[in-house]
Amino acid sequence: MNTTKCLLFTILSIAIFSSCENKKVSQGREAYMRFYKNYLPNPNSLKVKKETYTIGEKNEVKWILDIQTENIYGDTTDIQDSFITTGDRVFKANEMVIYDDGVMNRIY
Repeated sequence: MNTTKCLLFTILSIAIFSSCENKKVSQGREAYMRFYKNYLPNPNSLKVKKETYTIGEKNEVKWILDIQTENIYGDTTDIQDSFITTGDRVFKANEMVIYDDGVMNRIY
């Protein structure tokens, strides 16, 4: 009986601690999803196939995403995209675009 309780406690502890996600990562994920919802021609077609991130200093998270989406003709397209998020903002490095609160601003 004690073994069962100990095993159950261990499994619950692992489940609780493994489900905790870094705040920088969750804010960054929300920011890039908001970015894609405003940027893509068909935002409902977005599928994140692979997500890789590295947590940097301060609030920076460096992302590499493999996504699948539909282009303006309705054809499915696979894209690899990389960018940096800081808190709830996206700095899209490969196209030099800053995205903030639903507004895109290009830097020239």
